[in-house]
Amino acid sequence: MILGWGNNAYGTIGDSSLVARATPVLATKGAIGSRVISRLLLSYYSVVVLTEDNRLFSWGLNSAGQLGDSTAISKYTKND
Repeated sequence: MILGWGNNAYGTIGDSSLVARATPVLATKGAIGSRVISRLLLSYYSVVVLTEDNRLFSWGLNSAGQLGDSTAISKYTKND
């Protein structure tokens, strides 16, 4: 489970919105589900998660392709 809060200008909270959150909200709905998270990389602009079953998920700003999905399109939901 990942909880997120704060500015959220780039969708880094991962709650499928760009709404700032003053209190923690669940950020791992959808594709991550109940998978065990083994690695978590956080930046001001984006988030990358590696699960125990070697699945990679990413979301947030993607202007330079930093989400690793072969595009430059930002994602506000988990990108699998």
